[in-house]
This record gives sequence, structure tokens and C-alpha cells, in this order.
Amino acid sequence: MDAYWPEQQLVAEYRERQHSESTPFFDKPTVMTVSGVDRGEQRRRYDARRGEVIPAHGLSLLVVNADQLACDARGRLRRARGEDQRTLGTLLRELNITVS
Repeated sequence: MDAYWPEQQLVAEYRERQHSESTPFFDKPTVMTVSGVDRGEQRRRYDARRGEVIPAHGLSLLVVNADQLACDARGRLRRARGEDQRTLGTLLRELNITVS
């Protein structure tokens, strides 16, 4: 997880491109982790586990995917404040979380 706000019971996770695309640099498909799978598979398992465990503890999980925010052609955040705030506001409303 990338951030936690106890007052809102909210956990936030920003998922870079390697969470949704095959990226050999991050996945290292020829190198196995101690659990016997490559990093890409391990990341998929951890993402799924967070999606189950966090809500099971009564917390909301806000997942922000890289393609939901303003990015350049390489996937790097552009920091388009107004656009990003609108996107994040929509995602929070979908979780029934009010921001002021």
C-alpha cells in the first residue's frame, strides 16, 4: 500500500504500468522469487491479496492505475493537478468517500 488515512478508513495504492502490463525489467521472467514464481506473478498475487485482505478489515481500498492519471507517452506522471483531482474525486465517490 502507498498511503493510509485512518480517519477515513482508507488505503490507497498507486499501480504503475508494471501492474497491468508485461514489463521485463520489473517482472524478471527468468528469475524466480523464493516462492517459486517470477516477480510479475508475485505482483499479481500480492495485488489480489490486498484486494481481499484490506476490505476484510473494514477498510476501503482505492486503487489508482497509471493510465487513470495524466501521463506522458512513457507512462510517467505529468502532474496535471486539475485533471488528476477530478479523476481522484470520481474514484473516491465510487467508494462513497467524501472529500472536502
